[in-house]
Amino acid sequence: MNQNSREQYFNFFNKFQNPLLNITFNLETVNFLAKCKTSNIPPFHFFLYCLNIAINKTTNFRYREFNNEIICIEDSFFSYTVLNESNEFNYAIFETCDDLDEFILRSQKAKKIAIESDSLIIPEKALSLEERKRMVFLTSLPWLEITSIQHPTFSEELYDIPTITWGRFKPLNSSDLTLTLSIQAHHGFVDGHHINMFAQNLKVAIEQVCDEKLN
Repeated sequence: MNQNSREQYFNFFNKFQNPLLNITFNLETVNFLAKCKTSNIPPFHFFLYCLNIAINKTTNFRYREFNNEIICIEDSFFSYTVLNESNEFNYAIFETCDDLDEFILRSQKAKKIAIESDSLIIPEKALSLEERKRMVFLTSLPWLEITSIQHPTFSEELYDIPTITWGRFKPLNSSDLTLTLSIQAHHGFVDGHHINMFAQNLKVAIEQVCDEKLN
């Protein structure tokens, strides 16, 4: 199903007061924590990198509405939450890329800027509307095993931006771990089937990156 065939679904759900689909589920995958430690790779940024691969492979997560047309973005800006020394949050924003080392450098630089900023970094001021349409919203709650979450929505023009949230990484054994993952997306673009596709693409991405890029 291509982006043009989703137009009827987008037009249908976009008339709803709240067109957002939100599903929270448990994801079991390989235990990448030890490999990240051995390779001196921060697990959080490793996970972001794998999320990016999964998003790129799940076409429906890249559909957006722009200038009254359904488009499919080629790459993303990630916007994720960080805590500063006062335990107040801010947004780290960076453009993704395919190279693992460069991806982590960009993410860490954005995190440092967000932590050190005295003011709230707002995507609407940091990016153009066209760039904002390439965003994916991300947040983590590493202290909790989340069972559900409800996100505020900034404006109707950004309903089509997916929001991905995850909880604590919980090792099951030396080879596997589990985490809770929440996906919020415009139902005009994303169904339960696509969320399952995304989950499977994420599992494969984690396994492949562990095998190919970590010692």
